[in-house]
Amino acid sequence: MRAPLAATQCLGRRELQRRHVPVSWVGIEHLCDEVLRGLRAGVGRSEVPDVGPGLAEHPRRVVVVRAVQLLSDHDMLGFANLWAQDGTMDFPFAVGDQPRHLEGREAVVEYLRHYTDMVDVRDSVVHVIHDTADPDTIVVEWESSGVVVATARPYRMPYVAVITVGAEGIVSYRDYWSVAVVADAMTSEDQSSVGESA
Repeated sequence: MRAPLAATQCLGRRELQRRHVPVSWVGIEHLCDEVLRGLRAGVGRSEVPDVGPGLAEHPRRVVVVRAVQLLSDHDMLGFANLWAQDGTMDFPFAVGDQPRHLEGREAVVEYLRHYTDMVDVRDSVVHVIHDTADPDTIVVEWESSGVVVATARPYRMPYVAVITVGAEGIVSYRDYWSVAVVADAMTSEDQSSVGESA
């Protein structure tokens, strides 16, 4: 018998399938919509529909699982639309011309508009979700992997995200990631070889 999905875990599509967790992606889509409607209406946690061990009592986590699904499906508009109208996205480790702060859903939509032209996401996995003293805020350790379109190089990017979900969706998303992983994946094999031989 497969181990149930623990209350502190939400996993990617392949791992959910491997463990035979009774959560379909279609179900998550509808549940996410229902959770956000419930949050807007002030519905308590106990009234969130049961979708398997570990998620029903944590509605904010449902939004994270839905976000992972949308990334894996290359639906960046759907991903951005999880934000509240005035929600923010911050990148504390951004360098150079990379944005450090996005203000509002439309800014998130614009930032992600050409994301799939640059990165072909093949898989996204949420390893663990931590609760915080603020019931609206969770800390997510997750990972995305795929191929950088311009260089055809594979990448595997670990993230730590601090996410606050309010009645209208994500109100704050602080995204911590490795600049070194990005730089390496964006460098072609030829450039990488030149750098190593220099």
